[in-house]
Amino acid sequence: MSFVFEQSSSSETAIGEARKPELLLQVLLQMQECEDIGQFCENAILGLERIFGKLAVGLFITTEPDRFSVAAASGYTILKTKYEAEQKIKPDHWIELNSVLRKGECYFTDEVVILSLVRGEKILGALYLETVTSWHEADMPLLEQFSKNVARGFETTYLLQEAETLAYKDHLTSLGNRLSFKKEIQNRIIDNEDSRLAVLQFVLDDLPELNIALGHSTGDKFIRNVAEQLSKLFPTAITLARTSGDGFGVCIERSSDHEVSEMPSIINDLFDVLLPDVLKMPHLSPRMGISLYPEDGDQADRIWQNTNIALASTRKAGSPNFCHYDKHIEAEIHGRVTLNNALREGMGLSQLSLNYQPQICLETGKMVGVEALLRWERSAGQFVPADVFIPIAEASGLLGPISEWVLREACSQRKKWTMEGVEEFPVAVNISLKEFQSEEFVPLIQQVLDDTGLPAEMLDIELTESVIMLDRGQTKRNMLRLKEMGVRLSIDDFGTGYSSLSYLSHLPASVLKIDKSFIDGVMSNSDDAAIAKTIITLGNNLGMRVLAEGVENLDQVKFLQEAGCHEAQGFIFSKPVPKENIPTLSKNTNFLI
Repeated sequence: MSFVFEQSSSSETAIGEARKPELLLQVLLQMQECEDIGQFCENAILGLERIFGKLAVGLFITTEPDRFSVAAASGYTILKTKYEAEQKIKPDHWIELNSVLRKGECYFTDEVVILSLVRGEKILGALYLETVTSWHEADMPLLEQFSKNVARGFETTYLLQEAETLAYKDHLTSLGNRLSFKKEIQNRIIDNEDSRLAVLQFVLDDLPELNIALGHSTGDKFIRNVAEQLSKLFPTAITLARTSGDGFGVCIERSSDHEVSEMPSIINDLFDVLLPDVLKMPHLSPRMGISLYPEDGDQADRIWQNTNIALASTRKAGSPNFCHYDKHIEAEIHGRVTLNNALREGMGLSQLSLNYQPQICLETGKMVGVEALLRWERSAGQFVPADVFIPIAEASGLLGPISEWVLREACSQRKKWTMEGVEEFPVAVNISLKEFQSEEFVPLIQQVLDDTGLPAEMLDIELTESVIMLDRGQTKRNMLRLKEMGVRLSIDDFGTGYSSLSYLSHLPASVLKIDKSFIDGVMSNSDDAAIAKTIITLGNNLGMRVLAEGVENLDQVKFLQEAGCHEAQGFIFSKPVPKENIPTLSKNTNFLI
């Protein structure tokens, strides 16, 4: 990213005093757009040089994680390493630089400025700025304030980059994970719609038994060997990934059907010959599901889903250990049609209802909100899961009427609770991408609020992170309009999408909800714990409240409290309950006891 300032001549070495604050702000805004830590650091140095004139030496030094590193350099003398810096910088300046890195205090002289980068009690690094002329005393307050903003931005950018690494990489094998796998496939489809891809997923059903019999260290070694050999067997693969604890994914560009038919043989040889005979590893048998692009779907999620469908078919008695997806599987189509018809009938028979799950403040223990959750009771006591019938409703055009009903029912019920003397807290409703992006959505919200008499601040609209990133322009416009009305906005399932910090920081959302998949593993999986902590820190840096979903035990509650999470919901506090139960639950003054 280049810096463009309005200057009368490119030969000018400095900017007028009056414009320096404005231009420093421009530098900070452009740095905020950076998603790469290296680019962030480089833009800081280059921006300062454009404003204050050519530097003799300009360094962006980081100590994160816990070591001296030159992240960016500029000036007449380019110093790229700690060794070069120690050799070239004047001894007294070198001593002062190390003092700044230890104490976190800025250092100013006519010749050199050393700006400390501090967040809380943590020293993140320093900006070393040695001028060829002389620093002015009037520049010092500006530079010191600039360093505080740089420290804040550096920490946030670093955390986001670290979170992305954790979210997309499998720690044991250094391969990508399932999120990374699908993302790479989707990127390939976007970049080249004419691609012909073969996607294979395989699982090792007996891996848990191997872990029990020989120990997890042996199981881990086995998994690492599988990953290493896959990289050798498929050197030109578009992507390889460890997609689950006992599963892997392979995606290749195919030029012939022969390449596809060979994939199961290659995988079988790996587990039947190479691993047991050559590498002396235990023998395990894989099950494989294969799906093709574009024949079996036009999106990565669909292709991946179809490998799962194919994989399920390998469980049938007498079936081979691999299966190609067949889009004409009659049972699947028949099931969808039957369920769709039943859903249409169920709407007319008032089979749909809402339950409400309390949201709890982790500081006070009080109920601070509820989430409305849709239920379909197809027959007496027989409930169809929402993740089964919602996609069918969306595909058949029923989601619009259902969403409006949910909004009206939730708002009406929240108003009734208020009239019954229940403490005022918002009711959250999750909205799909298709409904939210409609031009009629915001007017619908206004109409529902008018009809029910519910204050706008009592309604919380939840949007999943992936929904927000699909159509940024329309999404942001509707969010701003709702925010102006006073409606609260939350980003749901955070950590599973592909957000950029610069985009998230400009959204008018108040709440960041951590996806349950990360909360499940915070006590047993270091990666999940690191991701959860990073998301909480990011939310705090963005000035948002952070809510954890799916909290089920006291250890998770303690972890979240120590990490600085504000709110939580889950079975440890309350399962989703009928509307009649909320008034009683709201009287509980401390759910943490």
